[in-house]
Amino acid sequence: MRVVDCLSDTDLAVYLRAVRVFAMLAERSAESVGLTLAQMRLLFTVSDLGVASCSAVAARLHVSVSSVTRLIARPAMLPLVSRNISPSNASAVDLELTPAGAATVQRVTASRARVLRAALTGTEAATAANTSGLARIIDRVGEQVWL
Repeated sequence: MRVVDCLSDTDLAVYLRAVRVFAMLAERSAESVGLTLAQMRLLFTVSDLGVASCSAVAARLHVSVSSVTRLIARPAMLPLVSRNISPSNASAVDLELTPAGAATVQRVTASRARVLRAALTGTEAATAANTSGLARIIDRVGEQVWL
C-alpha cells in the first residue's frame, strides 16, 4: 500500500503546514542577511553550480534569463556574486559567488540548521517519522520563525 492511499485529511494538513513553516523559515533566513527569498535561492543555485552562465542558473530556477539578470543586481552590488564575461562565449555572462557570497550562503545554512536542530532536540526518530511528531516539530520551528 502506498502512503498516499492511507493519508488522512488531518495528516495532509500537517504536511501542508510544514510546507508553509519551512517556506517562512527560508524567507526569514534570507531577510536576516538583507536579501529576498528569490535572491537567496539564486545564491544557493550559484553555490551549487560553481561558475555558471546566467542561462544555466535560469534553467535551474525555472525562470527567464532576464529574471536572473534582475535578481542578481542587488547581490552583485553587495558584492555577493561576480559577473564575468564567459571565456568560451563573449556574449554570455558567468556568475560566481564571491567570498562574501559564499560566507552568506554558509551563514544562512547555519541559521536554518540551528532552528531545525533546536526543533528536533529531544525528539525520538520514531516520533519524527509520524505526522503527530511532525506536527510537534513544526510547532517548534514555527515558534522560532514567527518571533
